[in-house]
Amino acid sequence: MPVKPQLRMVLSIVVFVMAAALTYLGVTQWRPRAESQTTRADDTIAGIDGLREGESVSFPEMRTLSGEPAALGNAAAEKFLFVFFTPSCEGCSLDATLWKSLNAQWAHRSTMVYLIDVGNDRAALDKFIEAYDLASLPILVSEAGSVGQMLRVNIVPQYLLIAKSGKVLHRWDGVQSNKPPLVAYENKD
Repeated sequence: MPVKPQLRMVLSIVVFVMAAALTYLGVTQWRPRAESQTTRADDTIAGIDGLREGESVSFPEMRTLSGEPAALGNAAAEKFLFVFFTPSCEGCSLDATLWKSLNAQWAHRSTMVYLIDVGNDRAALDKFIEAYDLASLPILVSEAGSVGQMLRVNIVPQYLLIAKSGKVLHRWDGVQSNKPPLVAYENKD
């Protein structure tokens, strides 16, 4: 049965609009959940270059929200879990709901959790903190994204587990379905 020209045109428009919407939303770039997004010695997170496990880094200078320097070298923690985010990131908004529980779960492992804003908009940061009730968490700011550049963070949200010695223990990108593996890195250093 032949398709009417008007219906063909409507179907073409619908297909075009759906393709454009899916591309805009990034759906065409989503990876299946089964695909690993963690680093191994010979690869990077989902093909994104960055720090690798076992690499050593120096802790960059960061500031608290009040503008005071963060003295990470003086902290009693054995490890640091850095959560890189920016208020404009939709994935960060999804992960923000778990950050409080993440902080509580890692605390008994002698691990300090720091949220690090790599954006440049303090007003947006303040709204984000209020919207997700994050004021009780230690949040550090990176001036002009310098900390993210220094630690080669190319995607947010991204998590870096770093020993006090500066050795990268693990890194992974976020978004709820890929919650950080809490137990696997408990004794790693």
